[in-house]
Amino acid sequence: SDFIQNLKNFDKDNVPAKVLQRLKKFINDDDFRPEAVQNVSKACVSLCLWCRAIDNYCEVMKVVNPKREKLAEAEARLAKARAELEEKQSELRTLEAKIADLKAQFDASMRRKQQLEDEMNKTQVYLNRAERLLTGLADEYERWGKTAVQLTDKKPFVVVSAVLSAAMTAYGGPFTAPFRERLLQRWMAKAKELSLIVPDTFRLADVVEPVVVRNWQANGLLGDQMS
Repeated sequence: SDFIQNLKNFDKDNVPAKVLQRLKKFINDDDFRPEAVQNVSKACVSLCLWCRAIDNYCEVMKVVNPKREKLAEAEARLAKARAELEEKQSELRTLEAKIADLKAQFDASMRRKQQLEDEMNKTQVYLNRAERLLTGLADEYERWGKTAVQLTDKKPFVVVSAVLSAAMTAYGGPFTAPFRERLLQRWMAKAKELSLIVPDTFRLADVVEPVVVRNWQANGLLGDQMS
């Protein structure tokens, strides 16, 4: 039974070359063929077949083992290539994440840039308007200065001018221009008799805003002093 067990557990993958050489002598011997052995001993036929199977297996493995080695090398190279591919793919995913982050930052910067440009344009519009306003105010300031001087000069005549304006508006309307002029001269003379400060000349238009006068003239009023 030990002999049979030894045959079952025989290490067929590591048979020494010297043993195979010795076995080859029997394999090549025509008397060691199963048909020939059967004529001598039926019990030895199985042993003959086992020896021939071991020889055949070893011959096949001489061809298969190099291919196995090449396969193992190829699988090792494939595993290495896959590992390198996975590493590169991981690096690619990292780079893509960085690119996505940079793109998001770029888009945010572009939106901020557009926002700043819009604010700059609005500010420029405000500056232009402010400049025009300041220019207009400067012109108004000059006009107001002249008006202030004129009003200061006319201040002593305010009472008489107001009375003459009211009188001319209330009573002078129905009369002709020459008669209004004579009427105005009589009123001014009367004011002087009453020791009031009377201007040398008087025009009703001088006590009315120029814009009002222009509006009157635009609606058909004549431009002479007494209209």
